[in-house]
Amino acid sequence: MISEARKIEIRAYVWNGGEEPLELSWDGPDDFDKIQHALTEQLEAKEFGKVVRTYPGTKPGDEELALHYRAFTDEFRGRQIVSGADEADLNRHFMQHKQYCAMRVFSPAELYALKPTRVDHDVEAIVRIHVPEIDIYGLDDEAVEATKRIEYRQLVYHSADCYRTWELGYIWLDGKPIMVVNSSGRGGDEYSERWITDAALYSEMIVFLRQFIGQGEVTGFVKPDTKIPAMTEFYGSTIHDFYDVEKQESKS
Repeated sequence: MISEARKIEIRAYVWNGGEEPLELSWDGPDDFDKIQHALTEQLEAKEFGKVVRTYPGTKPGDEELALHYRAFTDEFRGRQIVSGADEADLNRHFMQHKQYCAMRVFSPAELYALKPTRVDHDVEAIVRIHVPEIDIYGLDDEAVEATKRIEYRQLVYHSADCYRTWELGYIWLDGKPIMVVNSSGRGGDEYSERWITDAALYSEMIVFLRQFIGQGEVTGFVKPDTKIPAMTEFYGSTIHDFYDVEKQESKS
């Protein structure tokens, strides 16, 4: 396809090992986002891909601005696509990502069985970040903490620069696990997720906090034996970087 503005061609190819590369086509001008979208769709079924820029009349092999891609399917993360500026760069990134995906992935039940690095009964942060059904400003958190019924068990607390953090732990009520939670970002609460494994116990906690679940849909429920990569991974880091799973202790 010819770009009228720059008089260049951008071509994209996909293929599997042992196959001849198949050139892709798309509607409209050579917009890179559109091209990459078309290539990404094809990489759901193909292993290799490439995007090159050429001038009209360029001989095969003399293309410039080549971007290389390789895809594989991970058991827990689904289809993964790795890219590189050249074949060596692609191979390096591919091996790094394969090694990353090969690290142990956890279910909530497996995390519940790990020995925590810290245990406390501070419900203010728990409710503010992970229990949106509760109005923290109307809650007597000190009175709740005094009962020691709700417990936060921390596995990981990592601070990149004393301001941006990543925290991973789980919440119990009366000695029983309710959910796995993590939070991150500036101040530690820009982003958060929760994986509730016991809906009845979660509802019991809400009742205990003298509030009720609103009409909106409550999200975050999962089965306790589901393997969930996102639960223990953030910005290229993972629980393995900060917590020794075999020794069940912090690496710091």
